[in-house]
Amino acid sequence: MSQVTRPKLLKQIHAGVVKSQLDIEYESKVELLEKMGGLLEINGQKYEVNLKDFEYLGFLGNGTCGHVMKMKHKPSGIIMVVKRKRRCNTCDVHEYQYKKMIIDLPIDLKTNDCQHIVQCFGFYFSGGLWVFMELMETSLIKLLKKCKGTIPEYILGKVTVAILKALTYLKEKHGVQHKNIKPCNIFLDTSGEVKLSDFRIPDRYLNIINTDEYTLYAAPERILLPNFPKSENYDRENVWSLGIILIELSTGVFPYRVCHTVFEAMAVILKYTPSISPHARLSPELRDFIDFCLIKDYQQRPEYDELMKHPFFQKYAKFDCKTMSILAVSGFTKLYDNWSQAFNLWKTTNKRKIESITDSTSI
Repeated sequence: MSQVTRPKLLKQIHAGVVKSQLDIEYESKVELLEKMGGLLEINGQKYEVNLKDFEYLGFLGNGTCGHVMKMKHKPSGIIMVVKRKRRCNTCDVHEYQYKKMIIDLPIDLKTNDCQHIVQCFGFYFSGGLWVFMELMETSLIKLLKKCKGTIPEYILGKVTVAILKALTYLKEKHGVQHKNIKPCNIFLDTSGEVKLSDFRIPDRYLNIINTDEYTLYAAPERILLPNFPKSENYDRENVWSLGIILIELSTGVFPYRVCHTVFEAMAVILKYTPSISPHARLSPELRDFIDFCLIKDYQQRPEYDELMKHPFFQKYAKFDCKTMSILAVSGFTKLYDNWSQAFNLWKTTNKRKIESITDSTSI
């Protein structure tokens, strides 16, 4: 296995096919959403949006959602992430992304009762779309880079439990599948909770692959479009993505060889089944769990409910490692150079408790 060079893969839009289907749903929702917008709900209290009430604290990045900023809402004192997406009628790709964000807004607002999903405080229309989100401490991909190695298995257990619970919640309560599972969409907050974000509704408007970074985590059957029966197999696609993520986080390397183009990535995904080196310091439970996720035949691959019965999931579903996560996140931002130092400090003050969870886990 070798470190992957993640290419900047361009999204492909067939505007003529997309427009008629997308516009129907967009037009049916935008007028109602414009009336609903302009209100924030923070810690049970509601505030009318006034952009003068926000203090700009810094620029966080750009993405398909537009500009991402860190801002303080002065009336509540809450520091949050603010995404601003301008409408662009001259570019089919940006116009598509803008309308897609608006169509997805009702789901963003309905998931605040799930502790494993990043919270949405509200949205506002003014010179484009403004979306106000919970500020997270770091993403798993940034954490992995900071670690310069691997992420401890007890943290992977916590991540696995949170992801599967979030995916199950989205499916069972809202009929939504995430379809974009990758480390940069999995976050930790300052209290140690693991949360999922960017759960875009599947691209039912496109009959082609969205060739962004998700392709690198995509299941083989996803590459076989358009013949693959997508609608009833989203569970198994996300399970494959989870397996790829766990290999990357537990070994520190991406499971495929270097891919310079999307076509190379597709060929590798179809040809090879990822595996873990026998020298990797992983518990038997984690090894078996990853193998279970990465069954090549999607009809034999488990769905969420079956995966949640696995001993690895059951082990960490019962154990509250929030204290360790708090320390590790704190170490990431303020006190320590990597996870191992944070964990060693925790271990010296909680020796008895740690012995009960590391009998079969190498960290």
